[in-house]
Amino acid sequence: MDHVPPWLVGAGTLLLGLGAISAGLVVIGTKIAKLIKGGYHGFTNLLHALWKSRLAVAALTAVVIGALILVALPFINAPCGGVNVSITSPTDGVVVNQSQLVLGTINHECPGQHLWVVLQPGGTGGGSYYPQDEVAVASNAGRWSTTTYFGEASKKDDGRPFNLLVALADDATSQQFSAYLAAGKTGGFPGLAGLGNATVLSEITVIRGTYLGP
Repeated sequence: MDHVPPWLVGAGTLLLGLGAISAGLVVIGTKIAKLIKGGYHGFTNLLHALWKSRLAVAALTAVVIGALILVALPFINAPCGGVNVSITSPTDGVVVNQSQLVLGTINHECPGQHLWVVLQPGGTGGGSYYPQDEVAVASNAGRWSTTTYFGEASKKDDGRPFNLLVALADDATSQQFSAYLAAGKTGGFPGLAGLGNATVLSEITVIRGTYLGP
């Protein structure tokens, strides 16, 4: 099922609440008019007669439900903001290995948002964006971690600066990153020209150290 826009859900909820209240009040008003015409007078007598009417009770219930819906409306699909992301390791300016665990925190994720670590190499030929694997946020205090690969598994990128970005991507951009990684397994990783609708929330610069592999 396609994602339903929040404004559409909000508008539908508002109409549902107003409709329930309006229909209930019309039924109750019509019932009161009939009772008065039939000889019922006085608040107590009218209230007692309304309470004995199943239709009037159902209408009153609809009014109450509609009122509750309107009260709850501001909390339904409320904008999800205030997302804070930090990188706790490595720290800005340090020397990193070719393959290294990156750690961080996030206070919460909103629906339709995905956390990604992205590298942007500096120096000659740099500038493109290299998404790493999508980050899975642990349930314990919003901590996250992911293994990040700073350049090639050779001495080619020794001493090279890398911008380490942590970004929140929407569904479409996240799918773009995933497709890039899947294609790269057979066709290589040429890098992306841009980040699409991803928003960078944390950024540091690190230096790739000496490659110690075979």
